[in-house]
Amino acid sequence: MEYLAVLRPLLDEAAAAGRIVLLTADHGHILDYGTECRRQEGSDRYRPGKADARADAAGEYYLEGGRVVGSPGVTTLGVEGIRYGSRPRNGYHGGITPQECLVPVMVFVQTGRAIPGWKEVVESQPEWWMAGAPTPATEPKVKRKTKQQPTLFAEDWISGLLASELFRQQMDLPGNRIQPERLAAVLRALDASGNRLLRAAFAVRMSLPLVRVNTTVAAMQRVLNYDGYGILTIDEAADMVVLDHSLLERQFNL
Repeated sequence: MEYLAVLRPLLDEAAAAGRIVLLTADHGHILDYGTECRRQEGSDRYRPGKADARADAAGEYYLEGGRVVGSPGVTTLGVEGIRYGSRPRNGYHGGITPQECLVPVMVFVQTGRAIPGWKEVVESQPEWWMAGAPTPATEPKVKRKTKQQPTLFAEDWISGLLASELFRQQMDLPGNRIQPERLAAVLRALDASGNRLLRAAFAVRMSLPLVRVNTTVAAMQRVLNYDGYGILTIDEAADMVVLDHSLLERQFNL
């Protein structure tokens, strides 16, 4: 939405008309990250004729048939570490590498509308792919806390929040679409991560498509951000979902 300005109004018009939007693009390129240049005349995608039997011709493949332009066939590259183009560029044609042959296809449909035979894609990146705080080499020394007397009803703060009268009033607000169990799962995920989660990590934890994070957080803010205070927010600069735990405790009298 941020990079393609025309996409938001296009999706709005599609939603109003009950239409599905299919988005695709041209092929990609291989990046010049220490690639080997094999000079040749003509196209930087392929060269006419069969592949050589030389040792330095590794990674080249010969193609022929009705779908190949060239007589009788052409030789092209099949690995991303080699390029034919000699001029320095940011990217190069990759022959028959996946970057050259495959194109992205994305299907956008309105929330709540199902396409028979299709299912929604959920981000599946492991959390260790995403930036996070480094793990300390040694455990920090923890100050000894004053021992507290056990209470009859020993519950964690999330259970206390869900049981509070003010929280129940917030849940009863008109238009609320968030179930308490779903909201509790979000709070536990944030609590376990130091009250901050990268937007992509939040999507993984909540089994959400990345594009649904903002709308999901907005629905939760209607319940948690009591009196308009920023208890649950999105830090756009850091690309993180943030929970202000101390402010939540004050606002909900925990």
